[in-house]
Amino acid sequence: MLQNLNLVNATDFEKAKKIQDYVSRNFTYNFKSSITIREIIENEGGNCVSHAVLGIFLLRLAQVPAKFAHEVQIIKQYTLVSLVVGRWAKKHNDGINSYWHNDHIWVWFDHDGIWEPFDSALDLCGFDEFYDKRFYRHKTESKGFAQRWAGPPFVIWEEINTGCEKMINITPTIWNENSLKMYPDKNDCLNLISLFNNWSDTDFHHEFLPDKLLNEVKATSRKWF
Repeated sequence: MLQNLNLVNATDFEKAKKIQDYVSRNFTYNFKSSITIREIIENEGGNCVSHAVLGIFLLRLAQVPAKFAHEVQIIKQYTLVSLVVGRWAKKHNDGINSYWHNDHIWVWFDHDGIWEPFDSALDLCGFDEFYDKRFYRHKTESKGFAQRWAGPPFVIWEEINTGCEKMINITPTIWNENSLKMYPDKNDCLNLISLFNNWSDTDFHHEFLPDKLLNEVKATSRKWF
């Protein structure tokens, strides 16, 4: 795959962008849980995990350090997406008192000591595209199936170092006063996300919140949605 991308003498960011463009164009986003590289190639795509696995494989093959990101989107009840996710949550008692959410997996890659987003499922590479497509132009850019499914607001974790170790919550470094200064619903968004700043990525599963906090989550999310 990498032989045709002309990565010789390219910077790590240029490599990542070329790889992301190639994967986004040639591998579809769907619900197939393809995990091995062979499966992903044979199926010509897969879900967000498939895209992340292929992305990390190609980035590391190109000598670009990469690691997983785990994102949880807070989803309001009775939207098209949440009806599907919510049925699963209620059936399995999974989620914040079965309060509905959607998980999304993508990749961080190292660019001159800074970890930047790589998400071939959502067709973006680097912080500029991440903020532009997922924050400021989310509605206009969300024409594809994957983009409509994986909307903001969301809580984000990253692997510690570059191995499959415990993840840490880095949401405050992504959603903050500076990054949202152009965002019209900044305050409502920050208030909602702040409720989850200290949560681990397992806290959304089988988590029984006190009524006061649960009501605050619901009330704040209504403002957002």
